[in-house]
Formats: sequence, structure tokens, C-alpha cells
Amino acid sequence: MDQDIRKFYGLYYIVFITILVFFLVMLEENFEIVILMGFWVAVSFFLLVLPCMRDFSRAISGKYYRVEGVAEEKYKDILTWRVLDIYTSEGRKICNINVWHKEQISNSYVVIEYLPHTKFGRVKKYREKGRD
Repeated sequence: MDQDIRKFYGLYYIVFITILVFFLVMLEENFEIVILMGFWVAVSFFLLVLPCMRDFSRAISGKYYRVEGVAEEKYKDILTWRVLDIYTSEGRKICNINVWHKEQISNSYVVIEYLPHTKFGRVKKYREKGRD
């Protein structure tokens, strides 16, 4: 499994386990809190863990989807975690691909390999606009 993808998996699982542990600690509190926390654990499972499980075999075998085009950086989180929209030459827009990259990617030509359910990806090629 690629190191960048491993980082995303680790981050998602840490968040889910933290929510689950908080739920287990709250089991002795009143009934309404337990129901609310149970709902939060279920939502977290479907939004965090299930997509990771669906992409796991693809991540292990290295069978990523590949897209190339101009990247538009939607926002940047934590030092090098970036969320991108990719505009292909055919006019398609692939939304919300998460990558680790140190440099700013906006308006650059990129080749990205990503997993379809989690949208975790890695930058394979990167060329700033105006450079060949």
C-alpha cells in the first residue's frame, strides 16, 4: 500500500476509534447521551470506515483510478493535505480528491492516482502552469 494512502487510512481510523471510545465511556451516562453517541458512531462508521473497507483491496493491490488534468485546490488542511478538483481535457470534473503534497497545486497539470470510494490519492506527475 502506498505511504500516502496509509496516512489517510490511519487518520480515518484514529478518528473513528476516538469516537467509538468516547461512546463506550459514555455508556454509563444517561440514556439520551447514549442514543446520540450511538447515532454518531453509526454515522462515523458509514462515512469513515465503510469507504476505507470498500477500497482496501484496491489499495493493497495498487489498482488505482488514474486521472490527469488541471488541478484546482479547494482548500488546504494540516500542512500538506490538499483537497483538489481535477478538470480533464474531456471536460470532466472529478471532485474532492485528497492528496498529500508539499507545494501548491492550483492551476497546475497533474496526474493523480486515487481510490474511488475514499477519494484518497497520490500525485504521480506534477507540472506547474507555464512549464513544459
